[in-house]
Amino acid sequence: MFGKSNIQPETCHNAGTNWAIQYNSVSRRDCLLLAVGALQMDLLHTRLEAQFRETREEIAGLIRDHGDLAIGSVHLAQLFGGMRGLRALVCDTSTVDPELGLAIRGLPIKQLHDRCPEEIFWLLLTSFLPDDRELSFLRERLHDLRTLPGYIAPLLDGMPADTHPMTMFNAAVLTMQRESHMATRYRTLPRELLWTAALEDALEMFARLPVLAAEVYRRRYGLPTVEEPDEMDWTRDFAMRLLGRNDAGFEELLRSYVVVQSDHESGNVFAFSAHITGSTHADPYYACSAGLNGLAGHIHGLAAQDFMRFLFDLQQDLPSGVDQAFLRQILRDRLASGRVIPGFGHAVLRLQDPRFEILSSRASALFAGEPLFLLARQVYQAGTQVLVEHGRARNPYPNVDAITGVVLNLSGIRELEFYTVLFGVSLSIGMLAQYVISRGIGSPIVRPRSLSLSEVRAMLPQS
Repeated sequence: MFGKSNIQPETCHNAGTNWAIQYNSVSRRDCLLLAVGALQMDLLHTRLEAQFRETREEIAGLIRDHGDLAIGSVHLAQLFGGMRGLRALVCDTSTVDPELGLAIRGLPIKQLHDRCPEEIFWLLLTSFLPDDRELSFLRERLHDLRTLPGYIAPLLDGMPADTHPMTMFNAAVLTMQRESHMATRYRTLPRELLWTAALEDALEMFARLPVLAAEVYRRRYGLPTVEEPDEMDWTRDFAMRLLGRNDAGFEELLRSYVVVQSDHESGNVFAFSAHITGSTHADPYYACSAGLNGLAGHIHGLAAQDFMRFLFDLQQDLPSGVDQAFLRQILRDRLASGRVIPGFGHAVLRLQDPRFEILSSRASALFAGEPLFLLARQVYQAGTQVLVEHGRARNPYPNVDAITGVVLNLSGIRELEFYTVLFGVSLSIGMLAQYVISRGIGSPIVRPRSLSLSEVRAMLPQS
């Protein structure tokens, strides 16, 4: 639905335009004319204004002409199974095909993993990869927005020493809500232009979340303060803040890590929680915080940590030079005891996760001789064999969670609890793009109906 536009952006004369127009002093029509005129000054605003207008008109036409069209059906198992497989959302930013894996705006992730997060953010928003001028414009804009508010450092330092890094990160995100342009201008902006304030919030959050994550990392684990980088490149700046030094290998790895996890449809818990919250017109800070709360769950954003703990246990308990037959028996015994093999399977995919393949290839080039990586590769092979033999797994292959923790650990980031923060930074890129689009096309509040168990019983066939 949110299709490509043939309109090309004009030269940006004033990237720092202040959108706080006093709408209560002029008519609604004049408000829109003034605002649309201002939008022509910004590369990104110009492109999005046209696309949102076209998409709103298309949606209105679809509802008008085909509103009664049935899309699938709901099965009783889906009512009790977390709505698994229920097609109830529209998401144009990315798709996950069971056979092909993740595609962003129709481009397979294997074609995008060498791109930078700035390019992916532009692609998610507009459906186009940016040209050199647009990428330069976006990088300059993000560089100007990167500084954290002064109250964040005291906030982090004031938390108990053993506070979970995810709690620190989310608390700071929620505290920065006071910076929200959408919250400030909500009562004066027409509904059609809420996306302009949402976009300003999204740009600031995209610029600041990696800076915040690095601050959480260094303060939570007592690491020395690093000299403030002055890098235009989003990933290079982030990598230097995390490691405290320039490391080209880690920078390339981090770039792929962020890109392959930047978006994953809108039905995953992080994106869905943020979408529901944002549908109330809560600003992007509130929406992102809601998503982060879901990401902190054990069977969502903590999966990479679980795989690493499993790998460490194996490393400690197994004799050196363990063979595949011995390892397969350990995994069989684990399944027989009712436990799962962490890091395997996928809710949607039925073949190898291309995100795993991308990061595994990066790891092979950087860490080929590392004992931990060698053990991980043995587990990948043995786990797939055992799950195929077991016959119950719809996807017996290692997923992205089986490699993300490995590459972070071998890169020097060994604090497992921090991995979810990095995951949150990555996923926020897609979430922020989805939020802006939802406000731009006028998405309604999410309010599905529920049934009581007695109502379900009444629907059952009578014997």
